[in-house]
Amino acid sequence: MKMFWANVHYTLSGFFSFWLLYTCYSGNDKQDIENLRDK
Repeated sequence: MKMFWANVHYTLSGFFSFWLLYTCYSGNDKQDIENLRDK
């Protein structure tokens, strides 16, 4: 059961990382990303 939850965790974090990269590079929120980086 421990391995099952480890796989779920890695799958979710991998999907989240992919979504984050997609959002950053889609260009729609690029200005917001720049603003966050400047702070």
